[in-house]
Amino acid sequence: MENKEFYSIFPEFGFEVFEEKFKKPMELYLQVNALNTVIANTMEKSKLGEASFYENDLFSSLALEEKICSDDILSPICDNSNDACGILNQPTESIPFKIPMGIVEKIMDERYAGDGTVHPSDHLLKLKELCELFKVAGLSRENAMKKLFPLSLKDKAKEWYKLLDDPHHLEWKDLESLFYFKFYPPHEMHIDRNYIYNFHPHDGESIAQAWGRLKSLMLKCPIHELPINIVINNFYARLSGQYKDYLDACFEGSFTSKKVEARWDLLERIQSNTEDWENDKGKG
Repeated sequence: MENKEFYSIFPEFGFEVFEEKFKKPMELYLQVNALNTVIANTMEKSKLGEASFYENDLFSSLALEEKICSDDILSPICDNSNDACGILNQPTESIPFKIPMGIVEKIMDERYAGDGTVHPSDHLLKLKELCELFKVAGLSRENAMKKLFPLSLKDKAKEWYKLLDDPHHLEWKDLESLFYFKFYPPHEMHIDRNYIYNFHPHDGESIAQAWGRLKSLMLKCPIHELPINIVINNFYARLSGQYKDYLDACFEGSFTSKKVEARWDLLERIQSNTEDWENDKGKG
């Protein structure tokens, strides 16, 4: 804004007041900004409904800053050790990071309370699925989950997170293990692991249906630590003779003699083909 424009809007300020109160502080701010290569930006709302996050000035309001970033150093999408936008290596130009605001809102609408009403594995699975809906340059999927994880907690779970020793510097795998240790008691994990190990198909259940149900149990207990080879062997051993013969025929030999990857892929194809056939049948 030119000086004369300023005076026309605020005639009560004289030239000396303008120089002392506005011009000199602004020049000093710009000089410090240039020396530290810090570029201030604002968070803009795009036409596509996305929030543009800039690595140096991420927030348009203090409320959003408090919710998304609990520390004063790192942004929710910028890690100074693993991400490409390290705070200690500031670029001379701002790099925009766009995260759909719908993702943040969805995460905050379905926060985990740690009261036993939602299984911890279901919560992390939902968080993972939401993080797979967007990509950020220089930010790994695991780091995206780590940054958004605090937003997904409330009540007892939020208090647990706040009491962790410097959670911002934990790797996602370590944070995930601590979360399971707190909210997935060993006795519950033991029960779920036994369901996987002792899985039996229901009467009249197809290979695809039984395999899908077993995978759901494994998703519920991702830390079951059972070798996949054992899981697949147990699954095959408890199928009916008819279904065993079918799997053997698919390999033109013994199903159990094939590599575990090949057996897994076959079961996945059977499930996928069955679901596709059922969908096509429903359209007819």
